[in-house]
Amino acid sequence: MKTKLAVLASTALLLAACATATPENPGRFLSHGETIARCGVANYTFRNMTDCSGAPVASAKVENTEAAPVIAAAPVPSLRKQIYFASGSTKIAKSHDADIVAATDAMKVNPAARVEVQGYADGTGDPVKNEALSKRRAKAVQTAIVAHGIDASRIELVKPSQAVGEEAADATQKANDRRVEIRVY
Repeated sequence: MKTKLAVLASTALLLAACATATPENPGRFLSHGETIARCGVANYTFRNMTDCSGAPVASAKVENTEAAPVIAAAPVPSLRKQIYFASGSTKIAKSHDADIVAATDAMKVNPAARVEVQGYADGTGDPVKNEALSKRRAKAVQTAIVAHGIDASRIELVKPSQAVGEEAADATQKANDRRVEIRVY
């Protein structure tokens, strides 16, 4: 019993040292249920390590989870974002910078994650030009994602079944049609 308590206490100290930061995110604490195999200790999981604001909780405890895998893969983040464009434009508005960052951050969390990018245009004007515009919009978003450190091989440009909206749509619908959809999976 004393040996088990001593092992648990020393493990808790080691885990607390590991949990305080990562090179990518100084001050980051392990989240609820995160396996700590990457800290050099396997088969232990932190429980209730941080509160909702990310502040450490004084009553954090370590539970032995013998059935836990030694190396636990992070769940693939699922994220959907829509980037809207001005009529005839491929320029990403500054208001969508946070959407690009959210997508790239989700991909950085899990190296196995991929992103699907689909471009759209409204129905105003020549349908052939609008289809080309929708593709250029998707490529603009792809370029922005790559500029944030994501390898282009993880980005899939997908042609939607209907890239161009209806010509008779009202102004609100046309604005909604001028978009690129991002899906991290």
